[in-house]
Amino acid sequence: MRSGIRLVPVVIMLLTGASAPSAASAQAAGAFVLQIPVDARTEGMGRAWAPLVTSAFSAWNNPGGVGLLQGAHLARSRDDLAEGLAVGVVQEYRAAAIGHDFLVNGLPLNVGAAVYEGRLEYGEIQGTGPGGVPTQTFYPWEETEGLAVGLGVPGVVGIGFGYKRVEIDLGFGSYGDTHALDLGFLVRSPYVRIGEPETGKSGLSVSYEDGGWVSARALGGIAWMNDGSDVSLMNSPNSGDPLPHLRRGSVGLEVGAVRFGDLAPVTREIFAGILQDVRLVSLSAAYGEEASLVDDSWEGQDGWEVRILDVFSYRRGSIDDPRGKIQDTTEGWGVSLFGYLGYDHAEIPQAVGLPRVTKESWWVRVPFRLP
Repeated sequence: MRSGIRLVPVVIMLLTGASAPSAASAQAAGAFVLQIPVDARTEGMGRAWAPLVTSAFSAWNNPGGVGLLQGAHLARSRDDLAEGLAVGVVQEYRAAAIGHDFLVNGLPLNVGAAVYEGRLEYGEIQGTGPGGVPTQTFYPWEETEGLAVGLGVPGVVGIGFGYKRVEIDLGFGSYGDTHALDLGFLVRSPYVRIGEPETGKSGLSVSYEDGGWVSARALGGIAWMNDGSDVSLMNSPNSGDPLPHLRRGSVGLEVGAVRFGDLAPVTREIFAGILQDVRLVSLSAAYGEEASLVDDSWEGQDGWEVRILDVFSYRRGSIDDPRGKIQDTTEGWGVSLFGYLGYDHAEIPQAVGLPRVTKESWWVRVPFRLP
């Protein structure tokens, strides 16, 4: 979690009237908006699940997930930062994504695309002149807009590419922009299934289709993010701050017990359709590492989630970030309508001495099939 150690010095700089973001910290990279995670679900899991996501948040976390998207997705998140230090320091994210599978020369192919916007606002900053006389009011902000596209084998492996444009306007004549690229991969193993309810068998089987009384699969994701040129502001054109180039990777495990579709025929008829693929209980766990190419420091992350009926979820995780001086736990919960729309909430740490931050996410998933 780098938001605390990076963002707060910038807010202090703005409140005191400094003009260049490089003055905030010798370790700071440009484009702070790119350093603030956007997904409350993965934040509640210590951000370890971020490279394994397949949703409208994939474009930000790992574009490899875009290559495995199915249906239409919308997502939004928001958090208020620098609580107790400044008012109106807000981060927001909005995204829309779509994905579908096709047969190409008899081979299955999945295609996905996503567009997104991330914005960081520093609130109202009052400039002062000699003697502390108020001068001009500024509303500093940073913004990134991006596009991600992905290809994959449905449910198995995805590869994605992303492009983003970053703009920074800190007031006081400090404006700059740059571009960056992303690359990511996401791989899912076949399910290991225990029990065959349809046939009454109790042995093990392996398939890329979920099913059985208990099933489990492994996941792995890796991404290279924000590969772009330095950010140079107009009032300091001869100096630039590097983008926060990131490498992130995670491995995870999903275990589910008893789908409604695996129950007795009369139960399947009662709960047909919307509940067919809903599991009574499922567990997800992951471990991940993230490194900044600015100084090649590594950050460890781990987390888990318990989901009941695809309606209620509880999560915990931990972050070990020596560079940001953050070693603490994360916690979160979520509610959803059987995986079709939902709300996620997370409580996440910042740097030592700063209060925890609340992050909220809203999302919608609409499955569809082309004729």
